[in-house]
Amino acid sequence: MNQNYVPSLGGQGSTEQETLADLVSEFQATPQRCCDDDEYYAGLTTLEEVIQKAALALTATGSVSSHQRQWVRPESMQQAVPILLAAIESIRACKDFDSLLLLTTRKLAGIDGLGDLYYYDTSRRIGAFLGLFPLRVYLHRGTKEGAKALGLDHTRPYINMVSVPPELRCLEPKHVEDFLCRYKDRLKKIR
Repeated sequence: MNQNYVPSLGGQGSTEQETLADLVSEFQATPQRCCDDDEYYAGLTTLEEVIQKAALALTATGSVSSHQRQWVRPESMQQAVPILLAAIESIRACKDFDSLLLLTTRKLAGIDGLGDLYYYDTSRRIGAFLGLFPLRVYLHRGTKEGAKALGLDHTRPYINMVSVPPELRCLEPKHVEDFLCRYKDRLKKIR
């Protein structure tokens, strides 16, 4: 059997190889994405409330986001709360997502157990409230693997949207980030 063969979305018995466009279509049809809590955070009342909940990675249901539940110790997230609250005016002054992510990373870098994925997710949640959204595709954990599978430069902290394949440009950068992570293993089979 061909090592590059991946069953298509066409159903059982199909011999077509899956394409990047197929994966993007499947992704768009999938109701649950890791960025879906952005609406919840955008609708909260105060920046203080947003920071507290974002630092603890809480979803609209009050549970901890699967990203952080899987990779981050609760004590580490607890330590982030007062640090980010102390930086509330600096956070409020951020004019774009890049500056928010940089601020979050710098403030929390000393906490053991936090890393790039936590900094990104926390900044994305706070950014949703402030109206600051990623304009680039940030790379961390699984996203790096997905970028590598597509032959993209995965050695930098981010990829500009003009560098992603045309099939992915219909997605927002935060969704490209999610796509690269979710489909990293299947992407290895289409190249």
